[in-house]
This record gives sequence, structure tokens and C-alpha cells, in this order.
Amino acid sequence: MTQSDTASAGSKEGEILDLIPPLKPCPWEDAQECAAVEAAVMQNLDPQTVHEKAVARDVADCLWKILRTRDLERCVAVLGYRKTVAQLIDDGFLAPFSKDTPGLQLARRLTSPDTRSEALTDLAAHQVDEDDIKAGAYLETFHENEALHRRVIQLEERRRILMSDYRELQSQRAVDALEDAEVLESYDH
Repeated sequence: MTQSDTASAGSKEGEILDLIPPLKPCPWEDAQECAAVEAAVMQNLDPQTVHEKAVARDVADCLWKILRTRDLERCVAVLGYRKTVAQLIDDGFLAPFSKDTPGLQLARRLTSPDTRSEALTDLAAHQVDEDDIKAGAYLETFHENEALHRRVIQLEERRRILMSDYRELQSQRAVDALEDAEVLESYDH
């Protein structure tokens, strides 16, 4: 293969790889975080061929989806917690708060790192156990979080398969390199 053939092959690989778009986060997600995940995967796997690069991008996409889904699980739990607090106030179970504090306001105070300890102190002063709220929130979000958890499991399995495919591509590249070296050595003799 001449130097121009090698350059042409590299150019074609680049063109093919350009067909595989980089990860794109949703508008509300951090684009820099998404790009950092993709860069870390690409650096860690260090793909050498267009096929390896395509699989590595798929691995990065899978990992980004796993991280996104885990974040959604947390968001759903927080939403369920807030809904439970608001509902408990509206139903009169947290009667001491219904006069002074709307349910959503207390829920936000309980789920904010800056005001959480103060809100927990207020709950304790009225003999309200946060475990009741946690149990309600768990029941409120069980089905949504169960579906998200199943999605994480599916994505982890997909990532495992992709990594297996990637290792197979690397092994094949190594075998091809050895065969090429043997052929070149046979020409030398």
C-alpha cells in the first residue's frame, strides 16, 4: 500500500466516522458533561479503526443513557417525595403545617440541601416522622422507578455486549497485524 493509499483509507475512515454523530444531550442536560463522558470512553478504549470507533461511540452512548436514567430515578424519587408531603398536608396528616406552610413549600424545603435540616427540625417539633414521608414517596414512585431500573439493566447488558464486540474487534486487529508481519517477513527472506 502506498502512502497515498494509506492517506485515502484514513480519509475514508474519517468520512465514515463522521456519519456517526457525537453524543447529543437533551436541551436541559449539560453538554459538557455529555462530551466528557464520550471523551473519557474514547480515551479509555483508544479505538484504532473505524469499526472500533463506531463501537466505542455506541459504548459512550450507552453509558450516557445509563447515567441519564440513574439521574431520572433520583428526580422521580424527589418528585414523589414532594408530592407525598403535599398530599399529607392536603389530607390533614401534617395538620400543624397546613395552617402555616403550603405542602409544596415544605416539600421543597425538605428536598433542598440548604433548608433540609431546618425543615426536619420543624417536622420533629410537630412529632412527624420523616420515615412516613419516605414510605409514601417510595409507594408513590415505585412503578416509575422500577421501569427506570429495568431500563438501566437493559442498558448495562447492551454495554456489556458492545464491550465484548469491541474486544473481539481489537483481537482481530491484533491477529491481522501478526499475519501482515508474517507476510512481510516471508518477503524479506
